[in-house]
Amino acid sequence: MLQVFDLRKILITYYVKSIIYYVSRSPKLDHWLGHEGIQEALRPCTSLSYADSDPTFNLNIDEDYDHRVAGISLASFCNIYLDWIQYCAGRRDKVRPVPLSRRGAGFSGR
Repeated sequence: MLQVFDLRKILITYYVKSIIYYVSRSPKLDHWLGHEGIQEALRPCTSLSYADSDPTFNLNIDEDYDHRVAGISLASFCNIYLDWIQYCAGRRDKVRPVPLSRRGAGFSGR
């Protein structure tokens, strides 16, 4: 039987994967990636030393929680979700090619 933390972890993981899927499938993705305001907001997130230490993140719930930074680091996020991001991007490419310069915003490989 699933414990409360196990169920929350599963739900959070599916929620994040759903957001990645939605964003990758949206016809507005090219517009979003080209928008200067969005680029500016995402710029700090592309640093290898970036960490989001929102107090709602929890070691017991978030698969990508990095205890060394007490939050979610870019490396820990990619460790959990990069395969899914690449899968969704690959499916998008089959439907409608995405210009190479727009792919991945920092998630082009391991």
